[in-house]
Amino acid sequence: MYEENPLFLGAVIGRVAGRIKESTFSIGNNTYNLEKNDGQHHLHGGSKGLHHHLWEATSFAKENAVSVKMKTKANRSEDGYPGNVDIIVTYTLSKRQSIND
Repeated sequence: MYEENPLFLGAVIGRVAGRIKESTFSIGNNTYNLEKNDGQHHLHGGSKGLHHHLWEATSFAKENAVSVKMKTKANRSEDGYPGNVDIIVTYTLSKRQSIND
């Protein structure tokens, strides 16, 4: 786990991967004010973004690949976002096939 990672290297970014101008967005008639963590703007999901979550991880293997499945939950109002979100990310490394195989 990265304790300090100001460049977000190797991190799962979210709920937004990028910047929300002036830390505000609207859905229908509802306006949401997010945490300002990049000057007046909101960057990469805020200070409690997915890069700071403790993920539940399960590894598994198949014939030519190994994978890790990670799960976490972002709760309503976390850094100003509406709604609960269940998140699952799977990374897979597979054996490279050469053109001679």
